[in-house]
Amino acid sequence: MKEQIMGPYSDIKSRSLHLEKGVIGPSQADVNWANGFHKDEKGGAKTVTAIIVGGSVLAVWGGTSLIDATMNHDGPAPIVRSAVGSPTPTPSPTEMPSPTVKVNQAPTVTGECPTVETALQTTVEVGGFGLAGFPTRATNVLVAESDGRFKNPFPSGTSLSAAYGEPGAILYGPDIVGQSNSNPFGDGRPNPGPDAVYNSHGHARFLTDETHRIADTCPPLFRLIPASGFLVFNGQEGVIEIGKSDETGKWVSTGKKIVVKEEQGTQAWVAIRGLFGDGKQDTDENLIARITGFVPSSAQVFEFFNGEDPATGNVENSAFISAEWFEQNIANAHKSGPNGGDAGNSRVKSLVVDANTGAYGVDIHTSTRENARDWHNMANGWSPSGNNFR
Repeated sequence: MKEQIMGPYSDIKSRSLHLEKGVIGPSQADVNWANGFHKDEKGGAKTVTAIIVGGSVLAVWGGTSLIDATMNHDGPAPIVRSAVGSPTPTPSPTEMPSPTVKVNQAPTVTGECPTVETALQTTVEVGGFGLAGFPTRATNVLVAESDGRFKNPFPSGTSLSAAYGEPGAILYGPDIVGQSNSNPFGDGRPNPGPDAVYNSHGHARFLTDETHRIADTCPPLFRLIPASGFLVFNGQEGVIEIGKSDETGKWVSTGKKIVVKEEQGTQAWVAIRGLFGDGKQDTDENLIARITGFVPSSAQVFEFFNGEDPATGNVENSAFISAEWFEQNIANAHKSGPNGGDAGNSRVKSLVVDANTGAYGVDIHTSTRENARDWHNMANGWSPSGNNFR
């Protein structure tokens, strides 16, 4: 079998970009690691498999799939503070306080979220997304794309290669320790075990509250756009404002906003590449997304972080998100994603954004449920719907 390199590792070096045909390439140590790690016992390439939660594929690798019904999506526990001063005595039956009567108080309404205001900006519509604050043309000619040493399975002219490629960063659920070979995404190959994470030098991580969140609370939801990594939003509607923390710790907008417009029979995927890190301690290159406009429990976010060079220990960017992870998510969206009811959506729209250059691109995919039964079909059938860097 012809050898293929699949899986999570980095190729973009912080502030020191290795270019090949305008594309950023990996270090030899990365290539050696990938070549050794991703071959099975017979020397063949491992096929990426998936973990499905909430109608979307959360993690991919050569092994088992698991519906992670035990994941805790709640926020952090409340802070408990000690009482200060003398405690208030409990009143005896003869000295019960009179009830407080509040006049003209609005009734408490459960099951509804209050309206959250966003900055008023004029948006330009591109393929079902409203975009504000982005340049007419990308401000930097260097837009990192998977090509050359990195597998780009998508049609020429699309923008998906600005975020997805192979090898790519990956997230894993707890079933990675299992050895089942019955996953329909796995082509009969068993899971490689937790060493897939431990030996990835940070580019493969477990699913935790740090890397994945169901948007199950009222807006707004704040999540990192990690330096040297990515934020991915999946849902049918929402507003994503790109911001950062100021000197006082307050979130402030950078002026860029993405409006995911609800469309009948359509599911949206938005991938935002974070700023390239500087590899230095005590500096903060993270951006922060303020997400509003979603229906609670009908959207989710993923975060992909940087890793480190196994030879030097230096910080290195996660160059791409696994293309096969994305393809399997698209297959699931078309055939069974609960966001589209019990039988999926016929249409998917993808937006990729590069925070370093202001580049963006939108692509559209349509498919029947029958066609989506084989996730390998999801690399084809994409149509470009607008971009500012080609």
